[in-house]
Amino acid sequence: MSHLPPGHSRVRVRDRNENFFFWAGLFYSRNLWGFVTVRAPLGAVVLSLPIGCRTIRVSRETWYCYEDVYYRKVPAGYEVVEAPPRVLEVENVPPAHAPPYQPGDLVWVDPASLNVRTGPGTEFGIVAVVARWESLEVKGMSPGWLYVRLPSGRMGWVMEEYVAPKELASRG
Repeated sequence: MSHLPPGHSRVRVRDRNENFFFWAGLFYSRNLWGFVTVRAPLGAVVLSLPIGCRTIRVSRETWYCYEDVYYRKVPAGYEVVEAPPRVLEVENVPPAHAPPYQPGDLVWVDPASLNVRTGPGTEFGIVAVVARWESLEVKGMSPGWLYVRLPSGRMGWVMEEYVAPKELASRG
């Protein structure tokens, strides 16, 4: 591909002097013809986990897995690491505050206004602000965040704690 997808991010990789890029769970590297997808480089640090990432525990330690790529939480984000030991005995563990949402669900905005961001975190830029009672369609999730489609058709991330399931919000 000649260009990277919109919304990609540059990725830091510990102990490597090579540029990598990340978008939607995929890693890219530049070659003579443009960009190609590559195997996730060990030591790469991304700001947020891909949508659909599983939380797993092995011996009281937490890993995250997406498409056979394992991540561990580090101060700067999430680092690509080797698979945990005894991966065959991994137990799926829901997040401490598991969202009650599935892709396709509708949610209402609860506060008077809510920032919609480019990524799942307050460090990401604001792409829109939605008003109370706006209806948003859930497209994906990351711990504490929902990836949603706005009434305008634009996509972005909102904090889960500031929305309510549409059927609950209509109850008085």
